[in-house]
Amino acid sequence: MHRALQYEALSNVSFGGSILDIGGGDLAHYMSLILSQPNVTSYASINISAEMLPTYQVDLTDVSKLPLIKSDMVVSLNTLEHLRRPECVLKYAYDVLNPNGKLVIIIPFLIRVHASPHDYVRLTATWWTETLMEIGFSEIIVEPLVWDPIASGAAVCGEVGPFRLVRRMLWPLYGLLYSFIKGSNEDRYPAVIGGKVSEFALGYLVEARRPT
Repeated sequence: MHRALQYEALSNVSFGGSILDIGGGDLAHYMSLILSQPNVTSYASINISAEMLPTYQVDLTDVSKLPLIKSDMVVSLNTLEHLRRPECVLKYAYDVLNPNGKLVIIIPFLIRVHASPHDYVRLTATWWTETLMEIGFSEIIVEPLVWDPIASGAAVCGEVGPFRLVRRMLWPLYGLLYSFIKGSNEDRYPAVIGGKVSEFALGYLVEARRPT
């Protein structure tokens, strides 16, 4: 569920210019989604794992060793939860972005702990908004990645118990029924309902810009 919501959100993001991928590499599963867009001029990546074939193999916990590559866009997908102090990498992203450059982050929230090699933080939408503002970013958007509260709970505990594949198919049906009843035939829930549903986000798509 979390992965499906991520790909849906990323499909609506416009990638372009020179891209620096923090936590990616040539073997990242989302590479084709980024490089297929015609406005992308170059791609570079940073990762601690040589297996991902990054452009730069660097430990993100030591910001002083990160390459100062000026970029039009900085991307970081499912990486910052593995850092004790993600704000240090956010400051680095601000420094390497060109004026009017764009930051795009996918970050999990209500999902199980997954070590790679460690898993440290789950941060709320408020934390992301306020921290990015303090660093100097503008045009900040934090979009919750959520289907419905039941599906979020199921995604957290879905790896445990029998009939796992059957349960994965049945849980989203509740969300479809709920959205049919409460959604008023619109693409999004009404504000009051949407606010409640967003409290059960499996993750966030975060977008921001470095001002000119």
